[in-house]
Amino acid sequence: MDTLRLLSNCYKHDPSKGPGVPLLRRLSLNTSPIYMPLPESPAFQKGLAVYLGLQESATFVDIAEEFLRRAGSFLADLRTTTQQTGQLSTWAVNLFDPQLYGV
Repeated sequence: MDTLRLLSNCYKHDPSKGPGVPLLRRLSLNTSPIYMPLPESPAFQKGLAVYLGLQESATFVDIAEEFLRRAGSFLADLRTTTQQTGQLSTWAVNLFDPQLYGV
């Protein structure tokens, strides 16, 4: 979810600029080059896809669908945990655990 937060911050502050340094670091991308604006950068698109475990050729639609899938799984797990414990807690959830998504 933190990666999604970093991505949304880039769009919130100025979508016509390239990705911010914190987001590039999260994706293990080189921070030295100047990237094209977010929706136009093939290097950023590829890095985000690989980070999410998708193929390098994944489109932004594929990437968005993966974020939605992960968010849905997170919310479903949170709902179950809340129903079982009676407490709202996210401590036991790791969004990057492949078992969470049945991979």
